[in-house]
Amino acid sequence: NTVTRARGVHRQMLSRLKNRYYREAMDNPAEAVGSLEEVEFPLRDGMDEIPFKLRAEEPAAAKEMPDLENGYDFDVLSLDVFDTALRRRCHHPKDVFKLLEERAVRECGLKPRPYALARERAEALAREIQPEGASPEATLDEIYKELTSLCKLSKQDAVALKNLELTIEKELLYADPRWIDAVSKLGKSGKRIVFVSDMYLDAETIAGFLSGCGFTDPEVYSSCDYRSSKHDGILQELVRKKLDVDAGRILHVGDNFHSDYIKTIHAGWQAIFWSPDFNYSPMYAQVDPFIHSRWDLLSARLMGEVERIGLIDQKADTGLIERLGREVAGPLYLCYLKWVLKQAREDGIKHL
Repeated sequence: NTVTRARGVHRQMLSRLKNRYYREAMDNPAEAVGSLEEVEFPLRDGMDEIPFKLRAEEPAAAKEMPDLENGYDFDVLSLDVFDTALRRRCHHPKDVFKLLEERAVRECGLKPRPYALARERAEALAREIQPEGASPEATLDEIYKELTSLCKLSKQDAVALKNLELTIEKELLYADPRWIDAVSKLGKSGKRIVFVSDMYLDAETIAGFLSGCGFTDPEVYSSCDYRSSKHDGILQELVRKKLDVDAGRILHVGDNFHSDYIKTIHAGWQAIFWSPDFNYSPMYAQVDPFIHSRWDLLSARLMGEVERIGLIDQKADTGLIERLGREVAGPLYLCYLKWVLKQAREDGIKHL
């Protein structure tokens, strides 16, 4: 165990060192150590050893929806989009960038590069170059302009990579079924429904995602279109003027405590914080930290799917054994069999 743990620490240090060199090459290429294209780093060969620790709380069904029709007095319902109305079939939003890096080589024929890290850095750079005093809101095109420079991509490759990111987002996104029902009922009762998002995607793109997930003719306001955000409290007033209603007649729901609750209350709106308690907590949530390596994309996808199925199926009479199979045994055996097949290929074994 001591040797295995030390080996895991060594690999983590190598990974951090590599990422630091890449960041230096992106931020200050003139003084960077040089290209890392020829440097051989150890191949990823499985899970990093992480101590197993149980959480105190038990897996739990999602908290019940607030009674919007009877508990609140409003004319307009404003919904945050990502991680509120829409969720992703993965563990963390940044898994999108990891999937992008993996599929860029396989599907777009691009050279292997740290696209996930570069994508994060490109977004940070695009926000930094906004005019002084302006809100640091960037568009996807501006982000990919920076990414093109960081990764030395051709215009054609940059367009292919951007389209691939949008494709991955479309594949991963799904609607919280509770909000599909609530929006339908409130719309029929005469309430106006809008979606307000702090996002680098424009309103048209976000509306396409919402429509594809089941929301009818969504009215969307995106921070990148207005160069203002909910986070700085300015977008709320711009949206209110567009809606031409009193601030107190708008009820907003979102998962970011600062942007969707504190700043929205300060803007005079009513607000509900869509806390993690409103999400389904599967059995893997008992393990802290989550036992998967940074590049174990299968586990990341499985965790997202388990949460999605649990959210959809939580009203059904699902027994403990079925949940154990779906949330623990099934994913465990699938990952184990994937490892067995990988080892068999590497060892030249053709029959198992």
